[in-house]
Amino acid sequence: MLVAVVPTVAIFVSSVRAQQQLLAQQASSAVTNLASLIAERNQRAVDVVRGALLGVSRISAVASLEGARCSANLAPLLTEEPLLINIGAVLPDGTVYCSAAPRPANVNLADRPFVRDALRFGGLGVGEYVISRIRGVGALGFGYPVRGPDGAIVAVAYASLSTVRLQADLDELELPPGSEVAVLDRRGVTLSARPSGDRWAGKAFDERLVAKARIAGSPVALVGTDEVERLYDLRVVTGSDGTVAMQILVGIPLGAVIDPVNRIANRALFGSLVASALALALAALVAEFLLVRRLRRLGEAARKIAAGDLSARTGIASGDEIGQLAGRFDDMSRALEELDREKRVREEQLRQAQKMEAVGQLAGGVAHDFNNLLTVMLSAGSSLRDRLPQGDPGQEEAREIVEAAERAAALTRQLLAFSRRQHLAPRLVDLGEIASGMEAMLRRTLGEAVALRFEVQGPTAVWADPGQVEIALLNLCVNARDAMPRGGRLDVGVGTVAADDPVRPVGADVPAGALGVLSVRDTGTGIDAATRARIFEPFFTTKGQGRGTGLGLPIVHGVVTEAGGAIRVESDAGRGTEFRLFFPLRAGEARGALERLAPAHPTGTETVLVVEDDPHLRGVVRRVLAQHGYVVRAVGSAGDARAVTGSAPDLIIADIILPDGNGLDLARELSALWPTAGVLFISGYAGEHLRAIGALPQDVHLLPKPFTAETLLVRVREGLARKPSGSQPSAA
Repeated sequence: MLVAVVPTVAIFVSSVRAQQQLLAQQASSAVTNLASLIAERNQRAVDVVRGALLGVSRISAVASLEGARCSANLAPLLTEEPLLINIGAVLPDGTVYCSAAPRPANVNLADRPFVRDALRFGGLGVGEYVISRIRGVGALGFGYPVRGPDGAIVAVAYASLSTVRLQADLDELELPPGSEVAVLDRRGVTLSARPSGDRWAGKAFDERLVAKARIAGSPVALVGTDEVERLYDLRVVTGSDGTVAMQILVGIPLGAVIDPVNRIANRALFGSLVASALALALAALVAEFLLVRRLRRLGEAARKIAAGDLSARTGIASGDEIGQLAGRFDDMSRALEELDREKRVREEQLRQAQKMEAVGQLAGGVAHDFNNLLTVMLSAGSSLRDRLPQGDPGQEEAREIVEAAERAAALTRQLLAFSRRQHLAPRLVDLGEIASGMEAMLRRTLGEAVALRFEVQGPTAVWADPGQVEIALLNLCVNARDAMPRGGRLDVGVGTVAADDPVRPVGADVPAGALGVLSVRDTGTGIDAATRARIFEPFFTTKGQGRGTGLGLPIVHGVVTEAGGAIRVESDAGRGTEFRLFFPLRAGEARGALERLAPAHPTGTETVLVVEDDPHLRGVVRRVLAQHGYVVRAVGSAGDARAVTGSAPDLIIADIILPDGNGLDLARELSALWPTAGVLFISGYAGEHLRAIGALPQDVHLLPKPFTAETLLVRVREGLARKPSGSQPSAA
């Protein structure tokens, strides 16, 4: 009895301790996730304000200091964006000359930190909790400089976040019982809080809690403002330059997590002791019977395996030594059966891969030929549209040409994505952020008849091209919508699968280690077995003529394969379908980078040499550059470029593929003649494809086709800015 009971009790106690540690870790993860969630919601509010201020700074009435017209232009923003209580602009001395909300006379904001910081640093200025002098309610102000034609700051655009709205957003969140949350400004003054938001609003929160949570840098056990011990975590919300705009303090009661486990453990310990005694008594009666029977079943399964029946199993539950031996035997049987099945699957995959490679080469070639034509259409159409006077009937026709060319360009991108010839930009991304970011667009796309539900289970960092993942998710959701003509439910889920998880997929295409999972499940008509076998074939579709291209699921397959993952489908006719995309899980978190907007229609007076064999595209590039002040020399071959005489050009624009050579070799020759000339390459092939075949160095400045006139002008200015300043030969 001692030999049986003592180890059992020891194992149980160890298990209880491990469970307590696990719950503490889960509580730590929970408070971190909750703090990150609230920080993300408030980060979006800050980003909304920054975007609004950026737009206001570019309104002509703001820059020209026309107060009445500026106020009239901004007034509708207050109804469109409930986060804001006011938006307007002040002179450099702080005088308010523009306000979306009615204002008293002679209001001056010169003492507000967000006005001072915007004037001092020339970027986004972040304020502190104040009572608005115009609206008379709590607010958090932001400022952004307004620059005149000469680049000098002529005013500061301001916007005020409503603390009432921040409190309402916080009140809408479902929090664990007993939680404490505070949203603070950078000084620690409360913007919103739970519980007791009215008590803390506009007052400094518990400085001790904030300071200790900031120093800890991770969840830490502290006594809260109500003397309850909680796990606290602190997160910050920042402006575009890293300036702290808000602080988020979140606490979850620790006792509420651990105490129930202790009570259950005490009851379970007593039950386990009783069960151990009963088990010993019962084992003494039936041991011989169970031993002989299980050995006989093990021997019968071995004989079937020897006869070639790989599906034979002992059916013995694991437990003692014989059960473990039977389990290993069954594992061996399953492994043999899986190897045989994988052999047949790999043979079929090889045949399918050969078919897809052939069709992919055709798709890539067709897309390349289209790129030259689309570049001419986009550049000429946009140039024509911009030159026509406002209200001219031809402007609408030019706009339709550009829109049609852009739709055609989108189709070529799909073809290149399918054939894996599109330029990819993989990086560390969060599948949950990608899925959540597409929710609004998916709801508009799917319509009201489809009930869309998202379930994101924590951070899921994978290495992939975010744009490609968005295309894959959109294709799956559109297919699901088409499978539910009378409406239904669509569930989008994001989660993880551990390396030893029993639900982990098997197969040679499944990467090792933990996996991130993106799933799309519908309640539609389902897919029968015959159709499932062909759904990833290019151009295969069950939709009617004109309703599908047959590229959606092959593109999804290509996106997952490119990211080193695997895809699985579960479906039956009439019972709905679930697609699961598995990606190798990566540690870390995705961080997006803000892109600076390029100036519209940049002009210049420099000399540009254009080397392009397509006469139509060459003519369009020449006209666009000439119309914007450049001196253009345009030739159609490498030989003609070598024959150019006269002064050195400031920039060489060369096609990578030329009829009598290639642009890389030509650029090296011309750079030896004109060391100060910059080089910009254009090509209908994707940059990743050219680099893969060794034709394009990593540091080359490349403009892929198709491109618009605006893109061409921006890249020309970039090429001129990057041109060599000395006499050394170009590295191109």
